[in-house]
Amino acid sequence: MTYHFVNLVSWKFFINKSNSYNRNIYIDSVSLSFCCNFFGKKVKRQSGVNFFHTKLPVEKNLYLTNSNDNNLKNIFVLPFWNDCSKIKISKELHNSIRKYDNIIIGISSPKQDFLAEKINEIFPEKRIYCLGAAVYSSSNDLHNDKKGLTWI
Repeated sequence: MTYHFVNLVSWKFFINKSNSYNRNIYIDSVSLSFCCNFFGKKVKRQSGVNFFHTKLPVEKNLYLTNSNDNNLKNIFVLPFWNDCSKIKISKELHNSIRKYDNIIIGISSPKQDFLAEKINEIFPEKRIYCLGAAVYSSSNDLHNDKKGLTWI
């Protein structure tokens, strides 16, 4: 199952996608939530920061990030991909993913969403969380997050 936390940057990725694979889509940003509600699509905001710090299962987690300087354990540093067409699951990444129940992706959208789809094709039993910058937030950011001000 893949959990996408969508914001204004990543929403276009999902426009032409069917729900053909096991995924849950949450609206992460206040601005996207407002836009959806304004155009008649009632949605409830689910913050990636809040989810990361309060609801993420604590079983074995693998963090797929662009650096290893955020004090997390079990980090796999991903290469920099210029665009989604360059994203590949290397043998090393495949072997790392195989060892963990939860895969937390902390790279930019829509690259993280595209990578999650590729991982889900190979490992449909894994729980994949596309959290982007929420992985780099601290628990102190929860207060601002409730107001929707984390990234301001």
